[in-house]
Amino acid sequence: MGCKVAAGNNEWYASMKSLVPELSLFVSGNRLATGISLGARGSYSNVACLHPQVAQQWYEMMLTDLPQALELEKRIQFFLTNHITPYITEKKYSDPAIDKLLAAIIGWADVGTRMRWPYKWIQPGDVKKVREVCKKLLPEFFVHNTW
Repeated sequence: MGCKVAAGNNEWYASMKSLVPELSLFVSGNRLATGISLGARGSYSNVACLHPQVAQQWYEMMLTDLPQALELEKRIQFFLTNHITPYITEKKYSDPAIDKLLAAIIGWADVGTRMRWPYKWIQPGDVKKVREVCKKLLPEFFVHNTW
């Protein structure tokens, strides 16, 4: 049994464990290392949209080198907060448009960014701009790019 949550602090995790010990908590992908350190079991992952193979390797890193995984988490959060969230909060793009943007940044899936009506899509020029920032902040996401 599991649930998808935004998660919380140490006390929140402790409370969830004491109330429903068998419950598997799934947190946002960009908070997975912190979540794992506090008892989460997995994520609904925006990081996997960026690159599923690297997201898996990051998860494995959480199990073997948590400090390094937490450092990567900080950079992932910085990138998403400063360069992706404005597409949601300011430019009002939908979640599916953001997922397609994330996939297009690395290019692991040939899905483009075009959306069906009534949704608006993110233009290829924006993808190129965000890709350059991502390369600087998260270079490990590009090392494994064989597409």
